[in-house]
Amino acid sequence: MTQATHPRTHARGTRPGSQSVLAIVYAPCEDRASWIENELFSAGVVIQVGRTIPKLVAALTEDNGHRRPQMLVIDLDGVSAGELMHLHVIREQGWFGSIIALGSVPRELCTSLQIDQVIDEPLAQFGSLRDAIAQHRAELHARTMQMPRFF
Repeated sequence: MTQATHPRTHARGTRPGSQSVLAIVYAPCEDRASWIENELFSAGVVIQVGRTIPKLVAALTEDNGHRRPQMLVIDLDGVSAGELMHLHVIREQGWFGSIIALGSVPRELCTSLQIDQVIDEPLAQFGSLRDAIAQHRAELHARTMQMPRFF
């Protein structure tokens, strides 16, 4: 029988801010999905896979007692118009994580979904997604950096 640990408990020797980035991935095409997973794995990102858009939305918006993903990596070339409309629920229900979109994405969609970064063709360029993750980590660190004290 394993003992449940509190979600704010950290392993010995780690700092609370040193947790890895948790990303959820949605890519209907198997080739792109494996490319995304390889890129994220090599960047040290913990990956969760969304099989359908409704399950993806539920994972980002519902409080299930687990840590929510901080990032969504999505292949928008394989998403239908109806699925795109349903995807907007994540912003309406208060998920404020980063979105990295793959493929050709119209400017209006970037604005309405608040997409942080778009990686266009050629996607096979190794390291492009890893660079986006590094940028995300740097921005996250800058936003949460401790302010100096003035005595």
